[in-house]
This record gives sequence, C-alpha cells and structure tokens, in this order.
Amino acid sequence: MNIDLANHPLFAYLLVILPDEWVAAETTSIKQYFKDVYGCSKALSMKPHFTLSKFVQSEKMEKAIVEHLYKFTRSIKPFDLILSGFGHFPRHTIYINIVNPSPVIDLVENFKSGFKQILTVTEQYKPIFVTKPHLTIARGMKDAQHEQAWLEWENREFKASFKVEEVVLLKKAIQHDVQDWGKYHAVKTFPFSGSTRGEEQLTFTL
Repeated sequence: MNIDLANHPLFAYLLVILPDEWVAAETTSIKQYFKDVYGCSKALSMKPHFTLSKFVQSEKMEKAIVEHLYKFTRSIKPFDLILSGFGHFPRHTIYINIVNPSPVIDLVENFKSGFKQILTVTEQYKPIFVTKPHLTIARGMKDAQHEQAWLEWENREFKASFKVEEVVLLKKAIQHDVQDWGKYHAVKTFPFSGSTRGEEQLTFTL
C-alpha cells in the first residue's frame, strides 16, 4: 500500500495489553528503582504495558484500522495472564516473564494475518509483530547497568495474574525519518467479547 508521505504525516502506533492496577503499580515501583539505582533513564518512559504490534501509518488510515479492530476483537475471548519472575535480553533489556504466553502469541498471529496488508505503508515502514511477549522493566540499558541489575534481579520473585479483556491502540506523531516526537496517547480501547460465531473475514474498504 503506497501512501503519499509528503501529504499525509505519519504516526507511530502501538497495539498493547495494559495490566491491571496492582500489576501496573508494582511494575512502576520497580521501574522507578531501576531509574534511581541503576540510572536507567528509559525505565519510566512509558507506563507498564505488553506490546503486541508496532507500526507506522498515515492518520488517514486510522478510521479503517479502528473499525476492523472492533470486528477483530469481537471474536476474542478474555483470558488470564500469569506472570512469574524476571527475564532479560542480554545486555540491554530486563522484563517480567509471562508463564502462559500462548494466548498472547495466538492473538498476535491472528492480528498479523488479518492486518499485515493494511499496516504496511511502504517497504521502509514494515509493521512489527511481537513473537516473545513480555512486560518491560527497562530497555536500552548500557552493559554495566544490565550486568549490575541482572545480578540483583535474576532470582527475585514476582508473581501475579490478571484477566485480559481488551487491547488498546496508542499513537504518537513522528517525523518522516521515524525520529520520536512526543509521547503515546490512547486512540481507542477494544474489548473482547468472544461473541462472533466463526472467524469473521476482514475486508478493508479504503
């Protein structure tokens, strides 16, 4: 799908799951610790969330994406998400583990199948679909920060669970060279109902 980028400013979008209030509060407290103790400046750059997909798109496509997300989420049943302990991407990120990631992975795969075409602006801006869902504590860490923090948190206990009943679409304005500009804000919330019989065919009319 080719968009005239000169006439249609681009926005960065995130499709996310937000945790419940308790998990959000506990995670924010840990994020604050990472900022204060290890100097991880990005730990508090965003509120706690589980990213499902990240994509760049013209705002003119937003209405179509929103309408079809409503259709998509009608067929999804709420599910429980179980969190336990910490994991890491060596040298740059520490996160909270999901014990049962399968429902999230299935959700992302179904979203990818139905939406990949409309989310692709050009070859330069391809959508990202998460393959290992997690709850980030700190990212973009320096080697020394990661080493110090992982030694302390590798065996720390964290246990929680909550019911996932919706996804949220976030967006922020960006420049054409995809340099960040501003902060994400919510576009819409899409509740799960599991009420649609069978799989609904997603056909985009632009």
